[in-house]
Amino acid sequence: MATYFVGRKEAASFVISLHDGGFLNCKIFEHWEDTDNTTTARCGDPGVIELKKVVGFSRRDIETLNSSIAGSIGASGIAQIKSKIESTIQKEISWTEETSTSKTSTFSSPKCGLKTMFVYQLVRDFEFEYQRRTMFNNIKSWERQIRERTNVHDFFPLIEEYNEACNCPSPPKPKNFDGLLVIDMGNVSMRAPYRKTTAGIEVEIDRKVYKISIKNREEFLVKIPAAALPEIVQFLGEFTEAEVEAHFYGYQMPSIAQLEPMLTATAQTASPLSFLEIK
Repeated sequence: MATYFVGRKEAASFVISLHDGGFLNCKIFEHWEDTDNTTTARCGDPGVIELKKVVGFSRRDIETLNSSIAGSIGASGIAQIKSKIESTIQKEISWTEETSTSKTSTFSSPKCGLKTMFVYQLVRDFEFEYQRRTMFNNIKSWERQIRERTNVHDFFPLIEEYNEACNCPSPPKPKNFDGLLVIDMGNVSMRAPYRKTTAGIEVEIDRKVYKISIKNREEFLVKIPAAALPEIVQFLGEFTEAEVEAHFYGYQMPSIAQLEPMLTATAQTASPLSFLEIK
């Protein structure tokens, strides 16, 4: 689940006994990092975003893993670490060198305002501290850190309907949304404005409004046509099916004073709901 949060959080911490008699303390931290692809378009002009997606470990970190760490504790120690990490964070870890793919995407901006495209990537830091007592009662120890750029992304299109720089004669009528929804599709999520209606809710995705027939539920599952999603989300999610199952739930902007991970309740299994564009 691609749950966006602010700040750096500890995802796991454990100590394991290795075959060489040493002990390894491992701490895993996660944070969302701006991918430096942020771009803005304004006053009805089209925008272009050059997105570069890098996933995996840097060559230097792979060398650290294979030489410094594996050279000290052996291949069996590395396998032991990998197994423990995966069972602790419930994620598969691949110690592979990073790969890179690119995508150029265009988008429209409001006639009297601006639109800024933010893309975030979940980054995972592994901090290792090793210690072993040698034959002559000396202590051998080292500390290492490696970083994984995961294939988990969050997309946030921030839209300002009116900006004085556009020189419009008067501000457009406000859309009066009730807040933001997170649309979580597994390894990619996005945030979108919504409003409540008598029939359910209306949510705006890529400047198109869709209605969802759902009442009195804080979170729900909906199957979305992949073609309804922004091009950049399709690229990040690498969807292979015509429809994508999405978990919807409310999002609250964190305050500066409260830089804590956002906590999200587990989604309840539900039948796919209707997802229709408002003509």
